[in-house]
Amino acid sequence: MIPFSTATTVFVVFVVLLFFIFLPFVVIGSLGVSFTRPFKDVKGFEKFGKVCEGVKSFIVQGSKGEKLIVAALTLTTIMAFLFWSLVLLGWLGILVLKKGLAFLGLLWAINILVALYFRGRVEQALKSYAETVQT
Repeated sequence: MIPFSTATTVFVVFVVLLFFIFLPFVVIGSLGVSFTRPFKDVKGFEKFGKVCEGVKSFIVQGSKGEKLIVAALTLTTIMAFLFWSLVLLGWLGILVLKKGLAFLGLLWAINILVALYFRGRVEQALKSYAETVQT
C-alpha cells in the first residue's frame, strides 16, 4: 500500500498553491511597472497618485491605437503567466502533458516576446503623453 500523503507531496502541493495564490500579484505588479516607469523622469509626476491619474487619463483619452496596445500588453502578459504556470505544472508532473509541454513552452516564449514588444510600445506612448501633459 502506497501512502497518499508524503512529505514530498505536501511540499509540492504547498509550493503550487503558493505559486497560484501569488500569481495575480505578480501579473499586476509587472503591468504596474510597465505603466509607471515612463513617468519617473517627468516633472510634475513625483507622487504615485499623480502617476495613476496620468495613466488613467492616457487610457481614457488615448487614441484607438493606444488603447489597443494597452489591451494587447495586458492580454499578452496574462497569457505569458498562464503558459508559464502550465509549463511549471507539467515540469512538476502535476499536469500530465507528453507532447504538449514543448508546445506550451514555445507558446510561452512567443508570448513573452510579444509582451515585451507591446511593453516597449506602451512605455514609449506613455513617455510622449507624459511630456505633453507636464505643462
